[in-house]
Amino acid sequence: MSGWSSAAVTRKRPLPNPISTSTGPGGSNSPARSSARGGSGASTTYERMTSTGMSLGTRALMSPRGASQLHLRQREHEPSLTVLRRCYSLPAMSLYRHPEVYATLLSPEPDVFEHVLDWIDVYLDGPLESVMDPCCGPGTWLLPFAVRDLHVAGNDLLPQMVAECRRRLGEAAELTEGDMRSLAFETGPFDVVFNLHSSIGHLPDLSGAAAHLSSVRDHLRPDGLYFLGACVYDGALVEEDVHVLYESEPMYIPSGGMAAVRYESVRRDPVRSEETIRVQLLSRDVVECPESFEEEYVLKTFQRDVLRGLLEEVGGFDLLAVHAMEEDGHPDRGLQSNCGDVTLVLRKRP
Repeated sequence: MSGWSSAAVTRKRPLPNPISTSTGPGGSNSPARSSARGGSGASTTYERMTSTGMSLGTRALMSPRGASQLHLRQREHEPSLTVLRRCYSLPAMSLYRHPEVYATLLSPEPDVFEHVLDWIDVYLDGPLESVMDPCCGPGTWLLPFAVRDLHVAGNDLLPQMVAECRRRLGEAAELTEGDMRSLAFETGPFDVVFNLHSSIGHLPDLSGAAAHLSSVRDHLRPDGLYFLGACVYDGALVEEDVHVLYESEPMYIPSGGMAAVRYESVRRDPVRSEETIRVQLLSRDVVECPESFEEEYVLKTFQRDVLRGLLEEVGGFDLLAVHAMEEDGHPDRGLQSNCGDVTLVLRKRP
């Protein structure tokens, strides 16, 4: 790898995380931070980091397949958390093994959070008093709501992420360690649930996605909202061109050192409903974090009619809007064929 491309990164996309924060390789959701990086005459993140002594070193290609390829689809009974963690084991080097680095590099920027608040103002009937993230990771999306004195609740499969979320949010937040298909919060129902990073794509099959939607519906109040990130691809051709999804600037890590991350879409197969995501991390002087590594995982995508049918099968939701995450302003484009990365606004029926 000779260095990261200097092409401008302008794609507005919810970043799929390298492990699902509740079921396997992938995680918490959002119209993630995206801004032009590099471009004509600009230095790349790789160049900036190596100029300060950060070396890319030797690449290590990690697990090429994620939770969507593992054994759980063959299990007919509800697996224990121990079984889930064994089946959805992280590669030896993964960004998700470093909660503080993950939180620093992938926390939403204020303008992106304002977009979410605008959506809530437009679509929510009644006051906003409580929010829930079924794939919360280290709490990057819960924290902005918590500081506004709202009741926040989050779920994650991995105990180290739940611990980091607790450290960031404090004891007032309700946090659970579990599967996004069978949420178990003591409080609620909630006004708003958000899962903006396409984490539903890390579930192994449509029955798992249906179970997740049903569980979220059961935790929402009547007329409550679910902001659901999903990737919608139709067609019959496999695409293997590399698309840059997100490239961070080098950022200082609170406990010491600095790091940068780059996400790429490297393969899209609409027939198999799969997209392969590559994550590349560079770091310097970060405790227990390698100077560089690369990992890949598979994210499940949806054909438009399949997604529409899934919502009808689950029932109990009205589809209010579909915001295009790759366009400035995230306009409502409706659920169109091959609409790419979108956020669905679902309202629970009374």
